[in-house]
Amino acid sequence: MVRTPAEIDVPDEPGLLWRAVSIAGLLLLVLAYLVNQAGHTSSDSRRYLIANALGAGLLTAYSAFIREWVFVGLEGFWCLASVWALRRPVRAHDALPGPPAAPVPPVAPPATPPAGGPRGQAQAGAQGQAHERAESRRS
Repeated sequence: MVRTPAEIDVPDEPGLLWRAVSIAGLLLLVLAYLVNQAGHTSSDSRRYLIANALGAGLLTAYSAFIREWVFVGLEGFWCLASVWALRRPVRAHDALPGPPAAPVPPVAPPATPPAGGPRGQAQAGAQGQAHERAESRRS
C-alpha cells in the first residue's frame, strides 16, 4: 500500500513509554512550580533549575516525537534557559547537605547613643555645667 503525503505527516499514536516520558516531564515542571510558589525553594535554586531542565527536556523529546514543532521550540528554550542558569556558582544554601558548619558567635549590638545624638550630648553637658555654676554661686 502506498501512503499519501498527508498520511506520512500524521504522527503515530505515542506508545506507553512516550506517554510516561510526557507525564514525567509534566510532573517535574508542575511540582517544581508548586514547591517554588509554596516558598520551599527559590526560582534560582539548583534543585528548581534541575527539575525545570529535566522536565522541559523530556517534554521537548516528546514534542519532537509527536511532531509538535512549536512545543519543541518552547520546551527546548525552557530547557536551555534552565541549563544556562545552572552555570552560575553554587551558593551556600544550594550545596548538598553535609556536616554542619561551625556556629557563628553572636555579635553584641552596637551601643546606643543618648537621646538626641551628639547634639543631645552637648546640650546635656551644657545644662550640667550651668547647673554646677548655679550651685557654686549659691555656696
